[in-house]
Amino acid sequence: MSKIFRRPMFRKGGEVGGGIMTGIRQNFAEAGSATEQLMEVAKKYPSQGLDPLTQFLIQGGLNLASQPATGGGVIADIATAAKEPTAQLMTGLSEKGDFTRDLALAGTKMDIEQKNALDVARIKAQAESGYQKDYRPDRKYFELMKDRTSKAAELKSYEKRNIDVQFPRGTSMFDAYYRDSLITSDNPVAQEIKGNFDKFVPYDDKTGKLLYEEMIPGMYYFDPDREVFIQNVPPSDGDEGGYFIVNPSTFEKRKLER
Repeated sequence: MSKIFRRPMFRKGGEVGGGIMTGIRQNFAEAGSATEQLMEVAKKYPSQGLDPLTQFLIQGGLNLASQPATGGGVIADIATAAKEPTAQLMTGLSEKGDFTRDLALAGTKMDIEQKNALDVARIKAQAESGYQKDYRPDRKYFELMKDRTSKAAELKSYEKRNIDVQFPRGTSMFDAYYRDSLITSDNPVAQEIKGNFDKFVPYDDKTGKLLYEEMIPGMYYFDPDREVFIQNVPPSDGDEGGYFIVNPSTFEKRKLER
């Protein structure tokens, strides 16, 4: 028994296309779609059973030769002999049609799954290559600026402007660059801002002005006009306090002279 499995037809590393798989283990990449390949295999290796029409003729002939006369003449005898074979013929033709249809559907499904897998692999490879990441902040800034300046141009004179539309450059810079920089930075000042941050300086959409006086003392905000982080420091222990600004790129902090 052990010698049987040493034959070339069973070798795992044997020649492709050799042994019992001759004609089947072909190069599918060159053979066409999965549907075409399955149909080709079906043609090359047809069913070993009798063709439905051949079976009908044999069975009908045997019935006609063996059954007793019906007494209704030759036509009646033939009709009686062919009744059961005819039903079998219809069933056989239907099953043959179902097989061809199922084969085509299976091939189509395989083609779709392969295409989806290739698309996923292509997108993943593109993302891992860094192509999509290199210009992500720049692209985000461009899209935000385009959207916000377009909205500003479309507003009627009596319509209110939100802070994004009033300060498109500053708010876009924050959303595209400074937010991520603040989150990822290990700078001590950045850490302080993160723990006491309340986004943009309060804004009045009726006047279009920033309301610095409404800033909560001690909290940090982003000033989209000056494009800096800003904090209102209350007076304490002889320190007069005041407004302090922080460079969003270097996190250098200094007092704002107003």
